[in-house]
Amino acid sequence: ATSAFFPSTSGVIEPPEAARRQPQGAAMSTMIHGTFGWKGDWWRPRRSGFHDFILNNHRPNLYSGGARFSWSGAYSAPQRGLAASDFSDWATELAHTGLETVFGHSYGGEVAARAKINGAAIDQIVLLSSPVNGHIDAVVSDPSLSVVDVRLNFDPVLAVAGTRQRIRPMPPNATEVILAAWRVDHGATHKESVWNAENVAARGGI
Repeated sequence: ATSAFFPSTSGVIEPPEAARRQPQGAAMSTMIHGTFGWKGDWWRPRRSGFHDFILNNHRPNLYSGGARFSWSGAYSAPQRGLAASDFSDWATELAHTGLETVFGHSYGGEVAARAKINGAAIDQIVLLSSPVNGHIDAVVSDPSLSVVDVRLNFDPVLAVAGTRQRIRPMPPNATEVILAAWRVDHGATHKESVWNAENVAARGGI
């Protein structure tokens, strides 16, 4: 479980892809993977994972072009800061009118929070098993931002990392969705089967 928080040491860097801009005036949503998460497919467009579930059922404006945003995924605060800066640049280039919803898993939620704090135009952040730290506390205190916090009853990965697992107090602009069934999979919050079984979208108003 702790491997989700460990830095990547493979040195693999994905080649850049041609960007596909959103039409002028069109809102856009997107996803940000967490630590080490760039290896997975769930957040990648056209890979028939969680991305396509959200695209087809909840956010038809979810970015599906080739130049999807990714970051190093290293277990490093400076790397998350760099990722937030890069994400702001990415959003400015591709989302002309800002972002409707950003789904951020684990430390991807912090990347989204940092970007919002630094001025990125984001209307809503959906936190998926995100560690609660100062960046999360700061962003949820912004009344202009809608926050949906989806997480396990108890997340062993966050426990090993020594981070908080609850936003307290929960402000009026935030909705908490705690999965009812007992699960220990840190990635459960980005699985279609879990969202359907737990009625996550309806409970979170997504």
